Amino acid sequence: MARAKVRQRLLPAMLSETMRRYRHRVCSYHQGRQASQWKALTWADWEQEVSAAVCALQDLDIRSGDRIGILSATRREWLSTDISILCTGAITVGIYATHTSEQCEYILKHAGVRLLFLEDRDQLFKIRSVWSELPDLEQVILFEPAPELEDDSILSYSDFISRGKALDSEEDVMVWERCQDIDPESIAAIAYTSGTTGHPKGVMLTHQGVASTLYAIQRAVPMQDSDVSIVNLSLAHSLQRIGAWSGLVCGSTLVFGDRLDRFPQHMKQFRPTVQLSVPRVFEKLYGAIMEEVSEQDIRRRKMFEWALDVARQVKESERAGKNAPRHMRLQLAAAERTVLVPLRERFGGRIRFFVCGAAPLSSEIVEFFDACGMPILEGYGLTETCAPATVNTLRASKYGTVGRPLDMCEIKIASDGEVLIRGENVMSGYYRDSKATKEAIDRDGWLQTGDLGALDEDGYLTITGRKKDIIITAGGKNISPANIEGAFEREALIQHAVVFGDRQKFLVGLFDLEPDVLAQYIERFNLGELSPAEQRTHPQVVAEVQLIVDRVNRTLARFETVKYFAVTQRPLSISEDTLTPTLKVRRAQVREQFSAVIEALFLTRRNTQTSLW
Repeated sequence: MARAKVRQRLLPAMLSETMRRYRHRVCSYHQGRQASQWKALTWADWEQEVSAAVCALQDLDIRSGDRIGILSATRREWLSTDISILCTGAITVGIYATHTSEQCEYILKHAGVRLLFLEDRDQLFKIRSVWSELPDLEQVILFEPAPELEDDSILSYSDFISRGKALDSEEDVMVWERCQDIDPESIAAIAYTSGTTGHPKGVMLTHQGVASTLYAIQRAVPMQDSDVSIVNLSLAHSLQRIGAWSGLVCGSTLVFGDRLDRFPQHMKQFRPTVQLSVPRVFEKLYGAIMEEVSEQDIRRRKMFEWALDVARQVKESERAGKNAPRHMRLQLAAAERTVLVPLRERFGGRIRFFVCGAAPLSSEIVEFFDACGMPILEGYGLTETCAPATVNTLRASKYGTVGRPLDMCEIKIASDGEVLIRGENVMSGYYRDSKATKEAIDRDGWLQTGDLGALDEDGYLTITGRKKDIIITAGGKNISPANIEGAFEREALIQHAVVFGDRQKFLVGLFDLEPDVLAQYIERFNLGELSPAEQRTHPQVVAEVQLIVDRVNRTLARFETVKYFAVTQRPLSISEDTLTPTLKVRRAQVREQFSAVIEALFLTRRNTQTSLW
């Protein structure tokens, strides 16, 4: 059951205490103007910057309830700006840096954003093209200065902070004292959903909901002031934002990575102890390790397999509450020296645990990392629940599940299998959309998630699919495509899999290939002189995909198997609207854009491959 609702310190007050407690310790690392340089900031630096930003916002007449936008890739200034906005009682509206100008226009207009923080001149050009359609937008502040573009309505972040510091010094503004006056039920953030269908909706998250979530996370998966985490997912996404807030309030150190593809290098360099990421990252890390192992000689492969087998057996005993036999513990010590410790060093060697959310992760991968001594705590939630609602913990976890509910919310399964959530973390509603709010939250406060799931006898939740994505075949079989797609996406060569078959006699698949793995096949088959489209659909590449289809099909029920497939000539992408900013597949858009090829697959009468043009 959910905990009784009590008055708690809000995020600004929590951060105020942390900043003053750890003043002279390093709070964060970020890259300087040269990619090879890293700069450290102390908690005192952060306090000074946030205090100055709050003063500058007030000088710009920003008031409680005003909507302030941030359109930028993940960087230190994103988070410090976010904190300063919350301290004024204003509302942060995070926007994905990958959004088009039209998508930005919709969000900015819908939210009525008065002030907008932008990353650089590229984002400014994007907004300038639609600024005339944004009557509420008064001022833009650039994180990366562009003096030749600045005017009365465009200000650099450094000048913005300098203005605030002067005011803070002259007026001795008690920034942190005013934070105590924030109404817990007021809106802290409007987080726009990725929108796999239609326009995104503005999810209103309250200060009380955010605080309750942060406290519940700390009780479930406690972080320490000695922890280090890398922040490289988009801060416009609630999962990364909650993760970063969690680290800050505990006094841990955040590393702002520049690119997700440099994540392995950043791990080796900064040696994180607690790390949040998404399934695709773990899948790529796992795939790279297994590919490397497969290229070793038989003696090394056998040693690797032996070490993992020993570690799995010991973990199995521990999960059953038993001590492993002495001979197994001795073997584990040998496995640690020869295989497991060197493997962990690839990730910095200090990982206490990973946290994974946003999409399902294979039990095989979870079990692998657990055996290696780097447990992945898989969780589940939505933007509408301040990100997390359930999580596996170090003390209580089950492979194949997303854990048990956090103690500030409760979960039940509706008669049709839909997962329902109620608690302090549930949004107050959708901004300017009372109809959608009523459809999402019933009279008793239960949020209709749209996800299908099941609770076992111990209260662990398993997500089985999306309610709207269920395929009903011509034979009357109900199939969740997510499970099948996940099986294919665990293969290194498959980046995205989309399965279709509603009201059809069989299923077909559309496969988007992983660029890095594809490059290896291009080199192996000497396809470098071909165009990208010809490379992706070359018969030798298609034959590799066919082997994957045959292999995965053997693990599926007969009615779940993919009979025919197509390989895309071009990747699915955010720019073509086939992926959301969080890289979820927009199924309806894929179906629409590639309808001719998908229909051709259903007309196929022999097991061949069709490419997309």
